[in-house]
Amino acid sequence: MKQREGAEIVMAGTMNRKSDQTLEDLSIRKNKWNIVYNNYTMDLLPQAGVSVYQSGHKKQCDPGFVCGPDSYDHYIVHLILSGCGTYSCNDVNYKVSTNDMFLIEPYVPVVYVADEKTPWTYYWVGFNGYEIQRLLQLSGYSSGKLVQNFGNSKTLVKLMGEIASIKSSNSAKQCLLTGYLYQVFSELIDNSKSIKASSVNEYFYQSLYFIRQKYSDSTLTVDMISKEIGIERSYLYRIFMSETNLSVQEFICLFRLSKAAELLRGTRMTIAQIAYACGFSNQSYFSTLFKKTLNETPQQYRKRLT
Repeated sequence: MKQREGAEIVMAGTMNRKSDQTLEDLSIRKNKWNIVYNNYTMDLLPQAGVSVYQSGHKKQCDPGFVCGPDSYDHYIVHLILSGCGTYSCNDVNYKVSTNDMFLIEPYVPVVYVADEKTPWTYYWVGFNGYEIQRLLQLSGYSSGKLVQNFGNSKTLVKLMGEIASIKSSNSAKQCLLTGYLYQVFSELIDNSKSIKASSVNEYFYQSLYFIRQKYSDSTLTVDMISKEIGIERSYLYRIFMSETNLSVQEFICLFRLSKAAELLRGTRMTIAQIAYACGFSNQSYFSTLFKKTLNETPQQYRKRLT
């Protein structure tokens, strides 16, 4: 099978970013016969808890049709509506059929092939964010369990269809997409034999809660977080590297930039007011960091998106 040509996609705040992967370029995808495709990447916020990248609906498929090999910088789930096929990744082949939902992980080359006799139809949705790993874990997914059957859930089919029906994205639509995706996870978690998050993940989410409460305080430090949740600073560092591939301090910076981006888009606050409201004690440093991360100044960002 011939490798599709792709382009390196660099999204601010993308988890587990790797520079040596050739990624599928969503911008060059188009709607085709019997395929609905929607790209929402132009309106993503950096380091959001949950962001929806893309969605689609394959209404009909040719026998033996091959997708891939492809890699992505985000997660994707496919819900099989009818028919069957084979999903392959990490040298493992999974037979999937109606009501199965298979997960594609970031930066993992995958191939999926429709059955020759009963080719599949499916919905799909792509997403990422710092809450996604917890939601997937609660839904029963892991790197060793990429395919699950959730039974004949009409609610799940309806929700995936609602997502695929949203053709474009803006601030309001991203909220709508995120809302639908949370409902999808609610359905998955409710219908799975979910496992409880490990103590390591519990420490991670306790840290997130504390950061959400204190990010506007410019005196927030890693020591304050480790003391708050009762673990050593070095252990906290290892947890964040494992969960996000970022240090605690890098994560805090990206979280603050995410909040600053929201204020730039949704308020008339000055750049200085936004910088201080998001925990940056120096406007110049804030502007420099914003440009380095998002490749445009706060002023350029606001002008483009408001």
